[in-house]
Order: sequence, then structure tokens, then C-alpha cells
Amino acid sequence: MITGIHHTSFTVSNLDRSLAFYRDILGMELVVERDVTGDYMADLMGFENLHIRLVFLKIGEELLELIEYLSPSGNIVNTKKNNPGTAHICFRIKDLLSLYKKLVLSGVCVESEPVAITKGPNKGGFAMFIYDPDGIPLELLETPASM
Repeated sequence: MITGIHHTSFTVSNLDRSLAFYRDILGMELVVERDVTGDYMADLMGFENLHIRLVFLKIGEELLELIEYLSPSGNIVNTKKNNPGTAHICFRIKDLLSLYKKLVLSGVCVESEPVAITKGPNKGGFAMFIYDPDGIPLELLETPASM
């Protein structure tokens, strides 16, 4: 029986670059950093000659895991939002306009400026999509003050 979500994970091509993005630009807290070869992780991941680097980052009470496969290495996939299998996380933001300005100054790829939400349960809020260094889409949402 499923009782909750422990963490969300993305496979990245360069862990150092991704860590700089998620920790240094988005402000997430690094809580675990590991270099793993073989062991139970090889069985879990299904790769005999496994060598990965991974980190866990804390966002509020949630965890985001980033994994770089050193062996076996993988292939870059097209993470365009409309491709089946592509996923995204939506992060709650307190001051989206200020973060947007920081992201632009940092050279982060943004889909657009913050967009006003005019319908639905988040009406009165703002949202936008950005992309991490591997092109993984991330949604940023500032909910209305009443939420």
C-alpha cells in the first residue's frame, strides 16, 4: 500500500552543473551527496557495472534526488513538455517576479515571464516554466495570497 512520496528524482548529465543550478540559483539545501558503485544499488537500478553520483536536496519538507550515471552512461532524451514520458515538478514560490529577475540575470532558460492565472483553483496567482541545465521543465507557481 502506498503511504506517501519519499522523493522525486531526475537523471542529469553533469551533477556539479545541476547542483549549482538547484542549490545556488534555486536555493535548495544539499542534505546528502554520495558516490556509489555496485552494492545493492546495482541490483536496485538494474546495471551490473553501476557507478553513479547522487545528491538529495531539501525543499521545505520534500526531497529532490539528482543522479549522474557515470557507468553505464545514458542518452540525452527530448524532454519537451508534450512528449509522453516527460515529467515536471511544480515548485511553490513566494515572490515569483523577484525570482524571475534572478533567473534571467543568471542565464536560466525561461519559457516566458510569469503568467497571470485567470481561471481555476489558482486564479489570481502567477506561474511560469523554466528549464534546468539538462532541459528538464520545472513549473514555478505563486498561489494567490488567500491560499
